[in-house]
Amino acid sequence: MEEERDIGLIKHKIIKYGGLILLVAAILSAGWYVYTHRNKDYSTYEMTSTMEIDAGVPAKYAAFASGIIRCTADGISYIRSGKEVWNKSISIQNPMLDICGDYIVIAEQKSNNISIFNKSGEQWDITMSYPVMSVEISGKGIVAAALDDGEANYIEVKDKNGDSIALGRTVIQGDGYPVDISISDDGTKLAASYLGIANGTTQSNVVFYNYSAVGQNEVDRIVGGFNQYKTAIVPKVEFISNNVAAAFGTDLFTIYSIKRKPSILREEELERKIESIFYNKGNIGIVFRNENSDKPYLIKTYSAGGEKILSLETDYQYKGILFADDKVMMYNEKSCRLVSGDGVTRFETQFDVAVEKMFAISESAYVLITADSIMQIKLK
Repeated sequence: MEEERDIGLIKHKIIKYGGLILLVAAILSAGWYVYTHRNKDYSTYEMTSTMEIDAGVPAKYAAFASGIIRCTADGISYIRSGKEVWNKSISIQNPMLDICGDYIVIAEQKSNNISIFNKSGEQWDITMSYPVMSVEISGKGIVAAALDDGEANYIEVKDKNGDSIALGRTVIQGDGYPVDISISDDGTKLAASYLGIANGTTQSNVVFYNYSAVGQNEVDRIVGGFNQYKTAIVPKVEFISNNVAAAFGTDLFTIYSIKRKPSILREEELERKIESIFYNKGNIGIVFRNENSDKPYLIKTYSAGGEKILSLETDYQYKGILFADDKVMMYNEKSCRLVSGDGVTRFETQFDVAVEKMFAISESAYVLITADSIMQIKLK
């Protein structure tokens, strides 16, 4: 009997500590994967697909669903891995384009009409109440547009079927002119930057609206507003995630948390001139003009939670800059450079062709736009 108890005890210890060992091994394995992913270097690239385009046709491009959207005056197409997934005929001379998740919105400035598409190519055409000045779309297909009837400005929100969610009027002497708007992924929250006149001077405000039950008892659905920008203009507001938005002022940068009512996560006074801003779902980047003439640019990046990740001086003469997952990709017509959050260059190469645009599919996969082709490459 004693021997049986000893065997049972041994089995119990094996099960107990064996499970613990497996758990520790899993944690170490996950940690090693994250470490190697963040510190992965690349030495070359291969072309995985190419597609010829008409060099004489002006087009706008945007990253979309592991591919790109190509928009011309005659139509819009979704291209993935060198193949056209779908193509829709539309007639727009100066298209405005926005993408979120599986939805795309396209509109012509000063027209009342907008079109919405999803990844499958389904199309919805809706009419806004007044001419459109700018437009945004959520991951649910809900659109928000800044409108202008010549006498006042409006912000209107509709679902993809054209059903009205909200319509608000503003004037320059009151709330102000809507400089920029951004709608959250779920379509329930909206951020707006206003420029108005107060006591004879210009005044910038960032205002947050909520169209869910949270804002139903608030006047005009406004759940918060901030006026610390004073006379600075706030030309850009953007939802970085469903509950985090950033406001880029000419001399002040703010990250807001908006789970129910907005609060400031991080705020910095800007002493240098902003050259570029870039972001993805989870990261924010700002390029400043640097005082160091040998390295004329200063790149700073932040997480959506407000944590500072990267501060890097660089001499790279970039044409475009973007996030590739959590890394920073800079490019010009002749080359590109990939930098990790610790400031280390993980990849750099010279192109064989003149690159006009570059889009990230992932950290290691990119779409290159040239004058006559759309190419996809993979880093190795």
